[in-house]
Amino acid sequence: MSRVSASRLRRREWMLSVVIAGFVLGSTSNDSQAQGDPPPHRAVVGFTACVGCHGRSRDGKGGDDLPLPSPSGDWILDNEVLTWARKDKHHQAYAVLFNKRSVDMGRLMNIKAVHRDRRCLSCHTGYPRALMPADDQHRVNETWHRKTDVSFGITCEGCHGPGGDLASKDSDRDGWFRLHLPPLNPKRPWRFLDPKVKWEQHGYFDVRTPSNKARLCGTCHIGDVSQGRVVTHEMYAAGHPPLPGFEIATFVAQMPTHWRSVAGKSDGTAGKSRSEFLAKTADPFFSPDTFRLDSLHRTQSMLVGALVSLAQSLELTAGLSQRATGGSAWPELAQFECYACHHDLRVPAWRQRRVNPAGVPGRPVLREWATVLARVALVQPKQRDQFDAQWKQVRDVLAKTPFGNRSELARTTMATAAWLTTQAKQLERRPLTREGGRRVLLDIARAGVVGGFDYESSRQLVWACEVVFDELGKGDAKELKALREAGHVLVFPQRPVQPVAKGLFEPRQGPSKTVEIDLSKLLPPIGNFDPAEVTRAFQAVETAIKAWPPVKSASR
Repeated sequence: MSRVSASRLRRREWMLSVVIAGFVLGSTSNDSQAQGDPPPHRAVVGFTACVGCHGRSRDGKGGDDLPLPSPSGDWILDNEVLTWARKDKHHQAYAVLFNKRSVDMGRLMNIKAVHRDRRCLSCHTGYPRALMPADDQHRVNETWHRKTDVSFGITCEGCHGPGGDLASKDSDRDGWFRLHLPPLNPKRPWRFLDPKVKWEQHGYFDVRTPSNKARLCGTCHIGDVSQGRVVTHEMYAAGHPPLPGFEIATFVAQMPTHWRSVAGKSDGTAGKSRSEFLAKTADPFFSPDTFRLDSLHRTQSMLVGALVSLAQSLELTAGLSQRATGGSAWPELAQFECYACHHDLRVPAWRQRRVNPAGVPGRPVLREWATVLARVALVQPKQRDQFDAQWKQVRDVLAKTPFGNRSELARTTMATAAWLTTQAKQLERRPLTREGGRRVLLDIARAGVVGGFDYESSRQLVWACEVVFDELGKGDAKELKALREAGHVLVFPQRPVQPVAKGLFEPRQGPSKTVEIDLSKLLPPIGNFDPAEVTRAFQAVETAIKAWPPVKSASR
C-alpha cells in the first residue's frame, strides 16, 4: 500500500471512529435501560472511539498520516492506541484464552469454553465483572462474548474506566468519555479536575497517583475477590502460568508506556503546557508541597507500589479466607508460598540454612515476595517497628495452626493491609530527592546483603535496584551488570510470536498466536536458584554506593 493510500485509509478510519463515538454516546443510556435493571457501572464506549485522537502515526520527522491538527496540542502522544496494539501484551490478553495451554486447562477443569468463562474474562478483558452476565457455570452468553472490545483484551477502558453515561439525566452522571473530548468546558476543564471528582462523578480511574495506579494494576496482577479476579491453586495445577511477583515501576516500563508523565510533558505550547497544568490542577498530588519536577518519580512509584502490593495481597488472603470464590475453598493454596512445597529435595540446601519465615517448621507461609520491598519503603525506624509488630500478628496466626484460624487470619491481614495503605498514601505525598534515592538504593542493597530470600523476593530487590539505578543516571554501572547476572534473577523469558490479526480492527475469532511465557526457560533458574550469588552481588552494590560523591537536587 502506498503512503498516500495508507494516509487516506487512516483518514477514513478516523472519520469512522468519530461516527462510532457519536453513535455510542447517543445510545449508551438507552441500551442500559433496555437491559432491565440499571447497571451498577457505566457502559463501555469501546476503544474504536479513541482512535481519532489517539491513533495517529508519526514518523518522527514531521510526517503525519492525519493532516488535521491534534486537538490536544502536544499534551498527549496521539499514538497511544497504536503503541497498545503493536507492543502491549494487554492487547493479547483475550487471545491467549484460545491457545493450547488454555484449552488444556479448560479440559482439566471441566470448562468447555475458557474464552467464555467469567473467572477468566475478569482479568483477560477490560470489562467490569458487573457488565458480564453469566450462568451458574460462569459462562457469559455467546452474544456478549463476541463484542469487539472483548476480542481485543484489555482495551482503553479496562484501565481508564468505562466511559459511558449512567442511565440518568443528571449532569454529574455524564461519563468521562464525553467530558474529555474537545472542545472542553472552559468553566470546568477536564484536565484540571480533581481525580476524586473524575472518579466519583464521571467514572474515570486515577492512573496518576502512585497508590491508585498500583492498586488498579494489582487487581489483576495480584488479585481482587470483589472483582472476581482470582487465580486459584486449581488453575495453577491445570496449567496457568505462575503469577510473578509484581513490581509496578518495572511492569509499567515493560508494557511499554504509551504516555508521557507530567514531568516528561512539553512546556512549550501556549495553553497546553506542563506549567499551566501544575498551576491550575485541582489534583492534590501535583501541589507544590507534594510534586517536584526533579523528584525521583519512578522510584517513588516503586516504593508506594510495594506497600500497596502487600496490602492487596493481604486483602486477597482475607477475602479468600472468608468466602469461597469460583468454587475454591479455604485454604486457597495459591496464597501460600509455592516453592516452599514445589522444590527439589537437596541436602544441604539454602532453605535449611536460612531463618524459618514461618517460625514453626513445616507451617505454610504466605507468599514472601510482597514483604521484602515493603519493608524498604518504610524508611523510618518507628515505621519498621510498627510493621514488624503487625506482621508478627499475621505470622503468629499462621504458626498456631496450619493455614491459620480463618476469622483471626482475616482480622490480622485486613488490619495490616489498612495500615500499609495509610503508609502508602503518606509516602506518595513526600517528594523523593536524589539523595533520598541513594538512601533507598543503599537500603535495598543492605536487604540483599542480609540475604536468605527466595527467588521471587530476590528478583523484587533486583528490579527495584534497576529502577533506582536508571533514575539516578547510573543504569550502566558495573555493579548493576553483576547484579543482573547473579543467579539469573531477572529471567522472565517469553516466546516472541506475532499475533495473527492482520489489522487493528480485525475481530479475533478462533486460535491466535500470542507472546507467551516459556515455562521451560522460566522454571529451571527458579529450581537452581542459590541466594548466595545474589548476596555477593548486593555486597558489591553496597560498597559502590558508599563511595559515590554527594548529590544535589535542583529546584522545582
